[in-house]
Amino acid sequence: NGVWEFTPQANGYDHALCEYPVGEFCSLPGPGNTRVDDGIVSQDTTNDTIALRDAFMDWWANTEAPRFAVINFTAAHAPFKFPPPSILPPGYPHPFQPTDREEFEAEIAGVDTALGQLLPLFGPEDWVVFTSANGTPAEAALPSQDPNKLKLTCYEGGIRVPLIIRGP
Repeated sequence: NGVWEFTPQANGYDHALCEYPVGEFCSLPGPGNTRVDDGIVSQDTTNDTIALRDAFMDWWANTEAPRFAVINFTAAHAPFKFPPPSILPPGYPHPFQPTDREEFEAEIAGVDTALGQLLPLFGPEDWVVFTSANGTPAEAALPSQDPNKLKLTCYEGGIRVPLIIRGP
């Protein structure tokens, strides 16, 4: 057992579903994602954004108010994977051999679509706070960006993240 299996409950959450992407930068077993449902570990080949969206929708529909939830989408993190068309805007381009940058941007578009699919669940008294992690990773840098001044740094490219708040 790893620490990730118990952390949410140790911090006061009644229920936790976690998806951990598996790849060269992760120490978790593969293939696909490691999924942890209330401490029970399994392997999941579902796209992590879809798995988290669907699990949240199910939890929200079956949990009485008042509710407090945190959704930590794991996209966009390496290893980047082009998401399925079901969570991309209609006509979103899918290059034959996408670059890390193209997969990074597609993962962001997928989270944006998933969030748009969740927003109708919330009523006028519900608060929604959206933010993200720390900037663009070096492997997804634009040609105009210095990869040494992005994610995990205190330079602008490492700290600029969205913050969107909707509530009463």
